Amino acid sequence: MRHIFTNQAPTPGAYSQGVLVDPKTHEILFLAGQTGNDKNLEGEPVVGGGVGPQTTQCLRNIATILNHVCANPINLVSVDVFFERYW
Repeated sequence: MRHIFTNQAPTPGAYSQGVLVDPKTHEILFLAGQTGNDKNLEGEPVVGGGVGPQTTQCLRNIATILNHVCANPINLVSVDVFFERYW
């Protein structure tokens, strides 16, 4: 098992950005939950503009981590999206 970290994606809290399990045989990658934080903005805040821009940034963050381990989004098996309404 190998913990994944790239400086190109937002800094994780007390977790790994991803975990690569059994890389010699199966190469199954599990990514931690991602948010719409932008690594390129000071303090890495969530991008403004609502759910659309935040979702786009979240997908960019996922793509960055996949790219770090030379994975391709076309090989994704499952993606879960959680949305919380505040009104």
